[in-house]
Amino acid sequence: MRLTEEEYKRLTARNPDIRVYETVRMVHKPASLRAAPTEHDEQCALFQWRDALVEQVPALRTMYAIPNGGARSAVTGARLCAEGVLAGIPDICLPVPRRLEDGALYGALYIEMKRADRSNGPTPSQETVIALLRENGNMAVVCYGCAEAIRAIEAYLGLNATSAGVNTCHDSAAC
Repeated sequence: MRLTEEEYKRLTARNPDIRVYETVRMVHKPASLRAAPTEHDEQCALFQWRDALVEQVPALRTMYAIPNGGARSAVTGARLCAEGVLAGIPDICLPVPRRLEDGALYGALYIEMKRADRSNGPTPSQETVIALLRENGNMAVVCYGCAEAIRAIEAYLGLNATSAGVNTCHDSAAC
């Protein structure tokens, strides 16, 4: 519903905090010029894949996201630090112990998600934490995109392409 010029003037006269910004016209770019999905998009797609397979692969039921990143106020940041949040912790954890074919035993799989176009990489604190997780008996990997994360999970769980036919990576824009 659009306001008339008079309605807008009356509304802003009563409430000076209202700001109106010009509408930006969205133009669809060719796929070759579009930006790669964000880490958020990649992670949402991964959890959609997990949700589609959880009945077939019960171990996926315990996979969870670690909400460690993102912009926060100073107060929220201080509260989270007091609660034990650590910089550099990977984005996803699959707390399922596994012995892989090479005989290595791992306590859990940690995944640090990055954009598929490799336009970003792990920070120094993420590299430090990943090394510590590995030293303490966990598998910790950096995955560039949803598809790479799926392959890492399948390898870790010893699955034979369980996701065949269930590819939600970027099929859905919303999450």
